[in-house]
Amino acid sequence: MNQLANVSSANATISANTTLTTATFVHGWVSSPNGRGTLDIVQTPQNDGWLAMQLYKTKWVLFTLYFPELMPMIAAEQAISSAQSFEDFDFLRKALYKRSRQAPPGCVQKADSEAAAAMHRSPWTRRHSFFADMGGLRLRFSDHPDFPVNSHQLFWLVKNGHLDYPQLDPKDIEDKNKADIFARIATLLQIAWFTIQNLARAIQHQALTTFELVTLAFAFCTLLSFWLWRAKPADVTEPMTLDCRNPLATIIQKSRGSVGMY
Repeated sequence: MNQLANVSSANATISANTTLTTATFVHGWVSSPNGRGTLDIVQTPQNDGWLAMQLYKTKWVLFTLYFPELMPMIAAEQAISSAQSFEDFDFLRKALYKRSRQAPPGCVQKADSEAAAAMHRSPWTRRHSFFADMGGLRLRFSDHPDFPVNSHQLFWLVKNGHLDYPQLDPKDIEDKNKADIFARIATLLQIAWFTIQNLARAIQHQALTTFELVTLAFAFCTLLSFWLWRAKPADVTEPMTLDCRNPLATIIQKSRGSVGMY
């Protein structure tokens, strides 16, 4: 099943005996067992203000305290997704450039050459991927309310000509990044100093308390998460909006029969 259709399945119900151009969009509470329901949207902080963001972060702090070993796994999954998106856009950029260079004079499609030039001027990076995957990009349609899109769905839209390649300036993403670099440096220094102290005690055959061993385990998980999330913005609350070329119903119609996103 096409992933883009799944994204909109919670908001749009298409009658089986009518065409896609007469899609009926459902508003209000939508249960979530078969898709992304209202509860899933409510639990995700978008533009709900400072309090919602603090509650969201508190939830993850408590989760980390009880399951510290799961945070590096989550960070690794997000880092792999970011790397895959980066490779996809880089492959598309090279393919469009190669196609425009090898095509006979007068046969080069304007859309391909413009897209290749745009991707060369503003190349896609892992920071872009993280930004999209954390809800930093939303799609605007003429026939449907805006909704967020991840980096892989964005790639599919750009590849199939439904969306112009978003020329996102890294400075704009950095401007939305609320990560405190000095706080991160201080945290890393504290972890390094604590680790060196415990290594020195172990070399001198001095005992380590259970609390110190647990703290070392937390420190290892924190360092691994720091490394995997080194390109990820923090606390982005204001997404960027992208305008799609085609209505959502048209995109779904054209995607019918496709094997997958790629």
